[in-house]
Amino acid sequence: MSDTPLDASQLTRLRHRFTVEPVTPARMKMLQARSHPGAYEDEPVPDHIKAAVTETAHDDAMVQLTGPKDTVWMPTPVARPNWFAISRGYAQRMLSKYTLKDFIDVERGDTVVDCGAFVGGFALGAARKAGQGRRVIAIEPAPVNFECLTRNTQGTAITNINAGLFDTSGQIDFIIRANATDNSMLAEDTGEEIGRHTVPTLTLPDLIAQQNLGKIDFLKVEAEGVELEILTHATPDIVTKIAIDAGPERHGQSPLLDIAVMLAGRGYRLANRNYWLYATAA
Repeated sequence: MSDTPLDASQLTRLRHRFTVEPVTPARMKMLQARSHPGAYEDEPVPDHIKAAVTETAHDDAMVQLTGPKDTVWMPTPVARPNWFAISRGYAQRMLSKYTLKDFIDVERGDTVVDCGAFVGGFALGAARKAGQGRRVIAIEPAPVNFECLTRNTQGTAITNINAGLFDTSGQIDFIIRANATDNSMLAEDTGEEIGRHTVPTLTLPDLIAQQNLGKIDFLKVEAEGVELEILTHATPDIVTKIAIDAGPERHGQSPLLDIAVMLAGRGYRLANRNYWLYATAA
């Protein structure tokens, strides 16, 4: 795939907009405070948050939690940010994370792909927004996360795929970590490794062909560092809107600028909110 080369002034503007500072512990804490309240894993969950969430069932390595607006199966131990999200409405919070007012949103009638679906929060929110009968595909490679996703989307029209998007279709070793939100295809990622699991991989064009989608209206990507590989084949003719979590999970660095340069070279308009990058061809 050949991107349109950007001239020097275009590259300078992109670097000015999307270059992030080195990820020091102090900066990470500041960014988390802005964009992901309750993200500090080493601090206890406040009593008022736990009081708003009730454990309603449990099964092996997962637990069912009920908040004011929804009931969600989660892998255990439950990551601290997820207590906060469930206490405020999990599906709506995940939908809000990946949309940007007046720039990018899930619209009625959209075909949606949720890559790195975890337990299905964004997929559920997107399915409600896109409307009955629209295609929503949720892709999650981790076994326990996928079981939670399956339970959470039972009775909906969401299609779940136990695989990972990548730059090639085939198989890859997927690393399972103690914190289920840190599972990754990258061996150099941080977090305690507790096992490995071979998972199938699909490219975006192969996914579109397999699921007979035609094209994707809204693609959400949260892939713990392999966002560049996933977006290798993303072009405006097959993906209209893209929302990406480009946090510092690629060998300890954020791929935000690299992704921005790649997508800008393909004609996408870009915006960001901290490490979240939004692109639209519309």
